[in-house]
Amino acid sequence: MFQYSEVVTLLFTLVTLPVLPVILRGLELPGKRWFVAGYLAMASSYVFTVAEGVLWPRAFNFLEHLGYAVAGVCVLGGVIALSRAERRVRES
Repeated sequence: MFQYSEVVTLLFTLVTLPVLPVILRGLELPGKRWFVAGYLAMASSYVFTVAEGVLWPRAFNFLEHLGYAVAGVCVLGGVIALSRAERRVRES
């Protein structure tokens, strides 16, 4: 069984997913791809969270937490890219 809050979180994520390319098209941000990858990893984790309540709980629980870990690594990569770009701007 799944919780309603998990389904609502998934629905909000799925609604914002098509808007993401429109928002990011005009945004110049170092490490943008890292942040998008982190968002997609989080979105996949939400899908796995809901799927875990319906089918193969152990497998989807593992995939959910793997997605959270990948999201964390991706956001860290984005922060590193952002800080490196800031350092280059300060040095020039």
